[in-house]
Amino acid sequence: MSDRYAADQIGLPPEACLFVDDSEKNVLAAIETGMKGVVYKDFEDCVSQIKRTLGE
Repeated sequence: MSDRYAADQIGLPPEACLFVDDSEKNVLAAIETGMKGVVYKDFEDCVSQIKRTLGE
């Protein structure tokens, strides 16, 4: 299943999506489709990365 498929299923363009995964390979693939991406390492780091990515 592609990252684009997930965006299509929720009715959003990839640019409006944030993809979080513990695999850098998967996150890079999502970024290539136009999504924002965060590699999950641990909870605190993930929250920090999400806030940075979304500009909060």
